[in-house]
Amino acid sequence: MTARQALGGIPTRRQAGEVGGEGPPSFDRKGGFVVSSSIEMGSMRPSSFGKTLVLVTNQFQCERIIQAGRRIANITSTQLLVFSVQNPDYDPTPEAMEYLFRVSKEYDAVMNVLYSQAPEKALVDYIKEERPTHILTGMPQQKGSVLHKLWKKFPHITFFTVDQEGSFQEVLDRQNHEIA
Repeated sequence: MTARQALGGIPTRRQAGEVGGEGPPSFDRKGGFVVSSSIEMGSMRPSSFGKTLVLVTNQFQCERIIQAGRRIANITSTQLLVFSVQNPDYDPTPEAMEYLFRVSKEYDAVMNVLYSQAPEKALVDYIKEERPTHILTGMPQQKGSVLHKLWKKFPHITFFTVDQEGSFQEVLDRQNHEIA
């Protein structure tokens, strides 16, 4: 059983980098993203040493996090994954999500979107399932945010935060919520 099945969330019907279909993704309010993109499997970077995971929201400015993730994935020779959890009760922003799917494809990343009533649990389950060696996020907006909880829950994973200019820093002091 996958994390998506266990969560009972509404998985997307499309992944950036997935074989099949042509053109940009489209959004169906009832069913999520529809498969409409292709990429040659031979162009996927090898994942000899693991995975680099980028966590994004449904905002256009998350492109900078994907770009930083590609730099880390290149340095560490890891596969690049992009993941977003959306609450199905909130209005979707399909233009932003379509944009992030295109950006993910440009950076040779596989993007997944999961719709869940429990986003924190969905993140934890996805991280456990994918077992990344590195995770990149934006900057935490408040003390005690979900990012702080993830930093403590997964001490074996190297976390990076990406600022508004696209610079990334490793999270070193997870107890006091400071970044390097």
